Formats: sequence, C-alpha cells, structure tokens
Amino acid sequence: AIGNMGRAVGASLLGPARERFDWAGMFFAFGAFMLLAFVVVRFLHLPAHQVSLDRLEREHREQVPPDLGGARVPR
Repeated sequence: AIGNMGRAVGASLLGPARERFDWAGMFFAFGAFMLLAFVVVRFLHLPAHQVSLDRLEREHREQVPPDLGGARVPR
C-alpha cells in the first residue's frame, strides 16, 4: 500500500516538477529524494516492528477458533 502511494505521489509531482526544472534539476531532485529516503529508513526500527508483528499474529492465532479462520490462519 505504501509503495502504491509512493508511485501515485511521485507521478503526480512529476508534471509540476518538469515545468519548473530542467533535466539536470530533475536528476538532482531525484537524488535528493533518494538520500532523504535513505536517512528516513535508517531511523526506522524494523527489528522491533517485526517483533511486534509476530506478537500480534501469535495473539490472533490464540483468539481465533480453528474452524473460523480455516486455512487462512497459519498454525
């Protein structure tokens, strides 16, 4: 979902950016956005997030009866 949102926002920004910048400016802006994305990803705590997801899935498995979830609930 976030990837699709990023593609949509990027595509919507491409038109106005092409009106204001030449191709060199576009490449510079693309590089700046890539650097910004790298910095943001460095500050995400992905291992802690994975631990939280595993805990939530385990709790969900314990709460959902096997006949309700069927094959969709991993056991």
